[in-house]
Amino acid sequence: MNQQQYLDRALALAQDIPVAAEAIRLQRPIFMAQVRAIAAMFALRDEESGLAAEERFIKARDATIIADAANKGILHLAKSAQVRVSILNRASVSVTLDQGRLLYDDQGLLYRLLAQVTIPAGETVLADLRQQQIVISNTTLTVSQPFTHVALPQLDADYYLEDLSVQVNAEPFIYTPDYLNVAAGDPAYQVEIDLNRAMSVRFGANTPNGIPAWGRQLQIGDVVRIEVIQTAGRIQAKVGSRMGLDYAVTAQEEALTFTIDSIASNGADPLTIRQLQDLCRYPSMYDHDAVYLSNYDALLRRYMPDAQFIGVSTEQVEDRLGRATLDSIRALYVSAHVEGESSASIETTVRNLIGRSDNAKRVVMRPVVEIEQALTVIATVPANSNQAQIQTAIKQSLLAKYGRGQPIVGRGGYSAFLSKDIQKLLEQDVAVLREATSDIKVVLPVFEVKPEEWRYLTDSSISVQVELAKYGGGGTWNF
Repeated sequence: MNQQQYLDRALALAQDIPVAAEAIRLQRPIFMAQVRAIAAMFALRDEESGLAAEERFIKARDATIIADAANKGILHLAKSAQVRVSILNRASVSVTLDQGRLLYDDQGLLYRLLAQVTIPAGETVLADLRQQQIVISNTTLTVSQPFTHVALPQLDADYYLEDLSVQVNAEPFIYTPDYLNVAAGDPAYQVEIDLNRAMSVRFGANTPNGIPAWGRQLQIGDVVRIEVIQTAGRIQAKVGSRMGLDYAVTAQEEALTFTIDSIASNGADPLTIRQLQDLCRYPSMYDHDAVYLSNYDALLRRYMPDAQFIGVSTEQVEDRLGRATLDSIRALYVSAHVEGESSASIETTVRNLIGRSDNAKRVVMRPVVEIEQALTVIATVPANSNQAQIQTAIKQSLLAKYGRGQPIVGRGGYSAFLSKDIQKLLEQDVAVLREATSDIKVVLPVFEVKPEEWRYLTDSSISVQVELAKYGGGGTWNF
């Protein structure tokens, strides 16, 4: 039951009490606020009970999803935008900008210069920038204990973590999820995240006798330096817009003009709860290596959170589809779509990720084939229902779940359109379909699932037929 249903039930029961009935008639604010609060509490409790029932089969609570993702090393990371700027030097001498210099765009966002660049007098030079900043914290330990954890430095408002590095007494430590393949005394750390998505780094531990057991335990006086890279995630940079230096060191630098020449990537926001839930359904990968269990699909989705569609096909899949050849041996066919990113940039990212995991695979890029999936819904509703409103509500519900860009339709090689799930969704979103006299029938055409096909619903591909229920009659007073 929802909050309104609980409220209606409470108000109806309160009519038996004269004082309460009078308060309801007069709509006394304090009394009505108390009843609404009780209804809201029961509605939340009802929702929690429903999630608890689902937890036996899937991870449904946000807290459970976040905890499971953290255990599997899936962090709340964003991806920074990368742009190329043209720098015009209007000074009479050449000007050199060092790596790491900060520039800002017309939205006030700061970018970092990726490499040193020299601009001769009167000439124009291209340079690459990333929309990111570096934040550093230094912590001196006052106590030594097993598995010491140190919080990451506070990020700016509306900024997300993209990367981090850790040093202890100027010695670099290595990120190792779950301390996999870490010998006693190795400089290693892992990253943890709580329910509020606050991150911290955790170090190793010694045995009670002081002998290193898991990584390295930190000692009193150790200085922990954490350097994080923060970014605003997905942004809308525009070609031709102006940029400027955060500050000018010399008068010659004030003569530089910066203009965005091209956009390599608009960046990506961190994974949403629904994306984390989807990734957590994959089997755990040993040391996050896709070779184990051949989870190349999971590998790409984890490091390409901004991709609206990813489809991966192996030689076994090609053989099942009847199109395998000798060239399919050791080949990995990948189809991917990232809104606003060029095909060349997507291919470079895919090849780097696959090559880093398994350099024995030969990556073959395939173009994404977009298909507007046909779907017919036949709904029978009570005779006093508004057919036009129900038709609109059904389409809105389907497009919100299965429309272009929705996570559930973005995985190639798997059909997202299951009749039982569609019926459950419509019954949940359209109240009239939960009536005793209502019925739903979902009609899907038969099709072969291919990894490169991106199937999704559009307003024109959905056909909705709403029929009014017919009741048996023949009585004396029927005309």
